[in-house]
Amino acid sequence: MAKFVLFPEIAIEMAKRGENQQDLANLLQLDRTTVTRKLNGEIEWSIGDIEVMCLHYDKDFYVLFRKNVKEEGNENTIKN
Repeated sequence: MAKFVLFPEIAIEMAKRGENQQDLANLLQLDRTTVTRKLNGEIEWSIGDIEVMCLHYDKDFYVLFRKNVKEEGNENTIKN
């Protein structure tokens, strides 16, 4: 079974650049555990985090932070 990704566009942009969660943590000046928790939806993103990431990835907020939503029997539904 494929791993569920809450923010697929962030994962795509990280992969395009060969970045990992530690790279994102360095960019945001956070520890890796905090970034992991944000990517998993356990902690909210700050406006500062969002601004830095949108500039870094050159993506609009609504694209970069579109969520995958887990639904019964379907882990691939995108929520706008």
